[in-house]
Amino acid sequence: MDIITEQMMQFIKTSSKDKRIGKGHFTMYLAFLYCWQEQQCNPFYISREYVMELARIGSTSTYHRHMRDMAFLGYVEYKPSYHPGIRTTLFLKALENPINV
Repeated sequence: MDIITEQMMQFIKTSSKDKRIGKGHFTMYLAFLYCWQEQQCNPFYISREYVMELARIGSTSTYHRHMRDMAFLGYVEYKPSYHPGIRTTLFLKALENPINV
């Protein structure tokens, strides 16, 4: 099994026990996994528009709320770029011992 599949399975296992994770968080994390697969590195770069399209999130406020939640809950490490020409850096954390679950 490859590392991305393992990460996805661990996320499903962990998030199913975490009642704070909803379907929007779940689809966003799947979009993160897709971006990771495309770039073949962790950390990797994302754009808000692309993640919103992949995750079918229609509102920037929803995107930012889910991103903030995922970072606070310990699923990702998020380093936003406030420059329109520089993409955001995202790191998917190992989930063996999740934080705050």
